[in-house]
Amino acid sequence: MSTLLSRTRDPRSEATDITVSSPAPTADRTASARRSPAVTAPLDGGTDRFVLFPVRAFLAFGWLRAGVEKVIDGAWWTGAKLDTFLSDQSGAMLPFMEPLTNSLVAPAPFITAALVLVVELAIGVLLLTGRRLGPALLTASALNVIFVLMGVVTPSAFYLVMQLTLLLALGARTGWFNARRRLAVIGGATLVAIGLAPFIATIHPAEVIHDPAIMLVTVGALAAATQGFTLLATSPLGHQWLRQAVRPQVGRSAAQGR
Repeated sequence: MSTLLSRTRDPRSEATDITVSSPAPTADRTASARRSPAVTAPLDGGTDRFVLFPVRAFLAFGWLRAGVEKVIDGAWWTGAKLDTFLSDQSGAMLPFMEPLTNSLVAPAPFITAALVLVVELAIGVLLLTGRRLGPALLTASALNVIFVLMGVVTPSAFYLVMQLTLLLALGARTGWFNARRRLAVIGGATLVAIGLAPFIATIHPAEVIHDPAIMLVTVGALAAATQGFTLLATSPLGHQWLRQAVRPQVGRSAAQGR
């Protein structure tokens, strides 16, 4: 009897012997763990607020200076300064811009003046703080393109180049630029370059800096070429070409080290 009792196991002790193993990760969990968050990161800066900060600060102070200059100028608030600007630029702006300014800007100079002032100050604040970098850089670039089309090449063209550089760097860090978006940039920049080429007035080295058409054509061509080379380098064909180009160099370096 005692032997039988000794052989009888308590059910509770059996329960304690059972080890609970965590379930294996499902395919969905594995896929979500492998998915890179940068692929879907928005183009708003996020943790990348220190991307090329010196350039950002330079641009921010430039936009803030332009905005503050208008705030303290009484003629800007009345719209008289904008009317004078349009009159002075009538001969310098590209031909298709004059009817646009006459129909959209001239009838309501006060509204346009106030809008430009607010947008310039907002761009400066966002660039300086690093918040909403993507929208701020896109808005600043669009405003600079309008300024250049109206004949204000300096410093708008140089601001445009720096802002596009920041935009490309931010897009690369956040993974915002996929193949479809790169192709869209290539197509848009190419159309801008081709569309403005007939308006180039001079190719003289001393005068091209003042020609709005050739400056925008150059910027468009550079933007298209940059995205094209990047798209090629990140494609399977580009990876294969890079491996073939780098492998002989590595082999030569190893042989020289021996």
